[in-house]
Amino acid sequence: MFGRGITGGIAGRVNPSDRVVRVYLSSRRIFGKPFQTNFYVGDEWQREISQEGLHAEQRTKDFTFDQRIRFRSLQLAYGYNYQKQDLRITSDDPAVPPVQLKGNLSRLLGSFYYDRRDNVLDTSRGFFHSTSAEIAPEWLGSTAYYRKYLNQDFYFLPLPGTLVLASAARIELASGPGQVFITSERLHAGGSTTIRGYDDVSLELLGQEAVGHRTSLLVLNEELRFPIVRRFRGALFVDHGTFFGEFNLPDLNKNRTSAGLGVRFVLPFILLRVDYGYPLKQDSTNDHGRWYFAIGQAF
Repeated sequence: MFGRGITGGIAGRVNPSDRVVRVYLSSRRIFGKPFQTNFYVGDEWQREISQEGLHAEQRTKDFTFDQRIRFRSLQLAYGYNYQKQDLRITSDDPAVPPVQLKGNLSRLLGSFYYDRRDNVLDTSRGFFHSTSAEIAPEWLGSTAYYRKYLNQDFYFLPLPGTLVLASAARIELASGPGQVFITSERLHAGGSTTIRGYDDVSLELLGQEAVGHRTSLLVLNEELRFPIVRRFRGALFVDHGTFFGEFNLPDLNKNRTSAGLGVRFVLPFILLRVDYGYPLKQDSTNDHGRWYFAIGQAF
């Protein structure tokens, strides 16, 4: 296009609680410079149900522009994102009136990562670090102010007998009333990539925003990975998550811990993963183990 090599595509995801379609254009160079430039347009519908009987449906339309600069193992990125949000919350209790929130989110994005893993698909040694920050001021077009910081560190230590001890630490800090609109991009305390054994629960859908506008989430993961036979690998894991901030959340739900085991089938181009996680801190929703079938490692 216009004498430049451009990659384009369309991606989608459909399941009972989430539908997404996204179109993108990408170019590895712009004005002769090695800056990867990306444009995304997306439409997403998401539904979640909390243990308090709250039902949340969110519709998001968004546009994103970003550029990425890579120096060997280090990548820097910056960009801009605009979202149009429509969030509706209803309750099983007929005495609780429905709540509908509409607003815009206009934010600046910045991130960098440093990757020294020996193999991204099936890592046996090395480490990975990423830091990202977002700011959405009202003067840029946001309905309500919002900012977020996310730090991720993964470390992989080889042990005798072809064992691998894999560790992950992720912490997210968010503030501002605008975070009520961010329900699909926040770090969740539950699911196949955070705390296996718990359902996907996002802090925003439980109504804690009326108490304060500061929330934090720490997620820790530990896995012992070991060979089984040929392309099959096994893993024993422990996951933990802790909520911090200004919200009304029962003490039982502020800390989530699970343990479990899994099997991986490693192919040259893909890794298939099956995990079974069991919640060690149980509640009415999370009172049994869960199976997870996924592509790629949890981290």
